[in-house]
Order: sequence, then C-alpha cells, then structure tokens
Amino acid sequence: PVGQKSGSPSATNVAQHRKTVENSLGVIPHKQTITALLQPGSKIKIKIGFQPKDDLARSSLIVIRNNLTIIDALVVQGQG
Repeated sequence: PVGQKSGSPSATNVAQHRKTVENSLGVIPHKQTITALLQPGSKIKIKIGFQPKDDLARSSLIVIRNNLTIIDALVVQGQG
C-alpha cells in the first residue's frame, strides 16, 4: 500500500499504486512504467534489471520523476 515504510512492489502492489495515481491525479500512467504516489517520509523498494540480449556492451537511462528535484536519472550498463 502507498505510504508503507518499506516494501517490494508485487504485480498487485504496482496495479494498486497505478490506480491510486489515476484516481488522485486523473492521469493514466504509461503501461510500461512503475507508478507510485508516496506520502512524505515513505519509502519503496523497486527491483529492476538490465540485461542486453547480445554480447555488446550496452547502456541505458532510467528516469525517475519526483517533486523535489523533478527528475533523477540512473545510468545502467550491461553486457548479454
């Protein structure tokens, strides 16, 4: 649930977070995003993976939108 001090988002939790955003903000998040509306002081753990399908070194950017710094970015690198 939103506002939980710690947790790992299961498919059910992700769907619940998405519905909370839809109902609270009136927007429909993209289906390929993890969306959550957190209360101040709340924490959420999100497991992500990056594994390219070939043997070439690849990199990508994970973008996190928030209300404090607006956008944070995380560079991930990997090789298949």
